[in-house]
Amino acid sequence: MLTSHATPIRRHRIAIVPVDNPVRIEAVRELFKEYASSLSFNLCFQSFDEELARLPGEYAPWSGMLLLGLVDDQIAGCVAFHRLEGEMAGMHGGSDVCEMKRLYVRPAFRGSGVGRELIDCLLRCAAAVGYRRMRLDTIPSEMGRAVEIYRKLGFTEIKPYRPNPIPGAKYMELDLQEWGRNSGAAEAADLSIPAGEDLPRH
Repeated sequence: MLTSHATPIRRHRIAIVPVDNPVRIEAVRELFKEYASSLSFNLCFQSFDEELARLPGEYAPWSGMLLLGLVDDQIAGCVAFHRLEGEMAGMHGGSDVCEMKRLYVRPAFRGSGVGRELIDCLLRCAAAVGYRRMRLDTIPSEMGRAVEIYRKLGFTEIKPYRPNPIPGAKYMELDLQEWGRNSGAAEAADLSIPAGEDLPRH
C-alpha cells in the first residue's frame, strides 16, 4: 500500500504597524535606502536625501502615514502616503487627495503577501482620515508586480500630475470612497486613528 505525504503549507504571520517611535523611524530609513539602491535610476530629482534626513517629515500623521510590514516578526517592508496640494492634486483640490510613496518589500519576503497587506492597510488609513483619492507614480519596468496589484485594487491611469524624468513613468489614481464600498474596508481597524479635531480638515 502506497501512502503520500503532503508538504504542509507554511502560513506566514503578517503584521502592519504604524511608524510611531524612533526605532521604527530608523527601520524605515534603512528600508528607504534599500528601496533606492534597488532602482536602476537615482532619486535625486525627488530630493531623496533630504526626505531621509527629515523622516517622518511629510509622512507624519495625520496628513500622512508611514507603515512597516512585519513577517514572522521580521521587518519586511514599508509604504507611506502624504497629502498632495495645489496643481498636483488636480481638479479635486488639495485637502482630500494624497499620494502613495515608497512601497518596498525586501526580496526575502516577496510572495509572502505582505506587500498587498501594506497597500490595503494604507488605503484604509487614508480613507479613515478623510482622503477621497490616492495618487501615485510608478515605473512599470521596475515595479511590474506592484502595478498589477494597483490595477486589481481599482487604480486607473491618469495624466501626469508631477514631473518625473524617468522614461515610461505612469501615473495612477484610486477613488477611495468607491474602493471602500467595493471592498467593504472603510476603517483602519488595527491602527490608532484619532477622531474629531485631531484629523486633518478635509
